[in-house]
Amino acid sequence: MSQLRWGQLPPTRRGQFGLTLPTLPANGFPGLSGPQDVYEVLAALTGGAQGLAQLAFHLTEYLARELGAGRIGVNYGRYDGDPLGATSEAVNALTAAGGAADHLQAALSRVWSATSGMAARDPATDSRDQDDDRASDGDGG
Repeated sequence: MSQLRWGQLPPTRRGQFGLTLPTLPANGFPGLSGPQDVYEVLAALTGGAQGLAQLAFHLTEYLARELGAGRIGVNYGRYDGDPLGATSEAVNALTAAGGAADHLQAALSRVWSATSGMAARDPATDSRDQDDDRASDGDGG
């Protein structure tokens, strides 16, 4: 496989390789090559976290509906013969997971926003320091 950056992978390949493989310098990937790669990975993670919260909600609704209709049985394990106990435990855990996914999504959104304006700099060719950049933009440093 040739050297690919995260953003060069089509979405179907991103899922195939997961989110961690392209960020590490191995297996034909050079790793992260600049702040823009961090931004792109964060965009995927943020969307995934949002999807997890929604999925947890859908699974909770499904289990509650199926329990209410009498279509859940438990034949073995900790909740053997206790569909209410098993479903209650699952719904409680899914609710907690959905809340955690919401918090994750919010945190990732903050990081994504913070990295949106980042770009790679080469200190060897760009001698201005960042205080000079802010002063020239009128921010006053």
